[in-house]
Amino acid sequence: MHSRTRHVLILAILLILTGGAVAGYKATVYHVPLVPDASVPGWNVDARVSFSPVQKTPVKFVLAVPQPKAPLTLLSETVVAPGYGMTEGRDGPNRIMTWTIRRVSGKQTLFYQARV
Repeated sequence: MHSRTRHVLILAILLILTGGAVAGYKATVYHVPLVPDASVPGWNVDARVSFSPVQKTPVKFVLAVPQPKAPLTLLSETVVAPGYGMTEGRDGPNRIMTWTIRRVSGKQTLFYQARV
């Protein structure tokens, strides 16, 4: 029974040390705040596109979007394009998003937002 308690204690210590190492790594490399009220410097990338296509024609819209490199990280992305299908791909080293719709009429507005 004594050796089982020792094994559990060693395992618990190893898990605590591993968790602390992961938290420290995230705090130093990714600048993740360790306290609730801390803030992290970041940027918002916003794009708004408005257009009026020819009545009831297909539309294809392609936008190059941010691909952060170290030490920056893409925290969130938001797209508002009601009725449009969206695909994400690459054009060489660039990251692109493509929105398509078969038939559209009237003024169209598409939004893209990224937090880096």
